[in-house]
Amino acid sequence: VMAQRNKQFAPHVLPVRVGATVRFPNQDDFRHQVYSFSKAKRFEISLYSGEEDKRETFDKPGIVALGCNIHDDMLGYIYVLATDHYAAT
Repeated sequence: VMAQRNKQFAPHVLPVRVGATVRFPNQDDFRHQVYSFSKAKRFEISLYSGEEDKRETFDKPGIVALGCNIHDDMLGYIYVLATDHYAAT
């Protein structure tokens, strides 16, 4: 899960295995529009609010930088890994 909370991505960095599907719940009282132009995964989730079931599947390894078209200071990362051996600290 990569939530939007307090106008931030939470967690700031999310490691996942190749093929993982990540949910993007919006836990703020206002709308977000999540996007990435990263080589590993390009996508855009149109404006939404609440716990709508917005999901993306990450099928290539690499770093996916996330942003919000509405809130330019929001930044998060999904590390898509081709291994089961990883940890987040």
